[in-house]
Amino acid sequence: MTIKAANPSLAIAFMLTATAFIAATMLLAKTLGTDALGAPLHPLQISHGRFLFAFIVIASTAAILRPQLARPHWGLHIGRTLFGWGGVTLMFAAVAFIPLSDATAISFLNPVFGMLLAIPLLGEKVGKWRWFAAFTALLGAMILLRPGQGTFQLAGLLALGAAILMGMELIFIKKTRQS
Repeated sequence: MTIKAANPSLAIAFMLTATAFIAATMLLAKTLGTDALGAPLHPLQISHGRFLFAFIVIASTAAILRPQLARPHWGLHIGRTLFGWGGVTLMFAAVAFIPLSDATAISFLNPVFGMLLAIPLLGEKVGKWRWFAAFTALLGAMILLRPGQGTFQLAGLLALGAAILMGMELIFIKKTRQS
């Protein structure tokens, strides 16, 4: 496998494009999951549609490019897919009940949960600055969840569950890369 030189401009463009697609997907999920366009769809229907369209795009691209796959570890790929699907479905359920900005901010805790899960599952060591960053992120999530009397948003736990499942997906992605 040949490794190409880093291209920061291209990486930035890809990150901005991915962020725009994520935002658009979340907005569409909120629109479809509420009565904005008629009868709301169930989060499982929305996530099924999202993954069906993604599969069509990926399968079409693979059919055209014909990539060579070297003995994939199917168990890791299936695990990653299940955790990713569960996280996306919980996120789509969360955005139907709480503001899109809150759900998105809470779901962005997935790297924190990935870090926390990597300690027991991958045996990784975490330095003090990462612990500080994780604590700061969790504190921000608690502010968004508003854990007080009469202000707690139960649907915020859906977004938190989504972040945990997506954190577990990160573990599977890392394990896939190592195998």
